Amino acid sequence: MSSGKYKPHRAFNTVQIKDGMVVRLNKNGTVRAVLGKYGEYGKQERPAAR
Repeated sequence: MSSGKYKPHRAFNTVQIKDGMVVRLNKNGTVRAVLGKYGEYGKQERPAAR
């Protein structure tokens, strides 16, 4: 089961908040896409509350 080499098993979260914006990052930390403002992003996908 062991390959003999140490490999960390940490997930990389590509969606993070930078400067009040929700952004998607590349593995090297550069911004890949700006998804929207924090607090407003994701509201348009939710159905209206009854």
